[in-house]
Amino acid sequence: MNEFLVFGLVGGAIPDLLRLINNRYQLQIPAYLKSVNFYMGFFFLLILGMVTVQLLDAKSITEALSYGYAAPQIISGLLGNLAKTPKNLKTRRDIGPAENKLGKMDLFEFWKY
Repeated sequence: MNEFLVFGLVGGAIPDLLRLINNRYQLQIPAYLKSVNFYMGFFFLLILGMVTVQLLDAKSITEALSYGYAAPQIISGLLGNLAKTPKNLKTRRDIGPAENKLGKMDLFEFWKY
């Protein structure tokens, strides 16, 4: 078990904490703080930060915080690169409007575009 998991969790919380700090002088509570979707997304970012720290095996507190903070970008970059890898050399990425199949995309095809 990695001892830096807690710092990954804190790193995952940093973007939303910064948003709350920026809005500290507003008289009303922001509407997004009253929605369940915000808390589900916040929880997901915390878990994503911890998982990223574990997978990338952080060696210091600074690494763990930065992995947790950058976890959404890291994960989307990894999935995007996996999806962009052509299965053969004849696969082309530029498609015309007639070949557009947005309604039939699966998860990996989504990351190609």
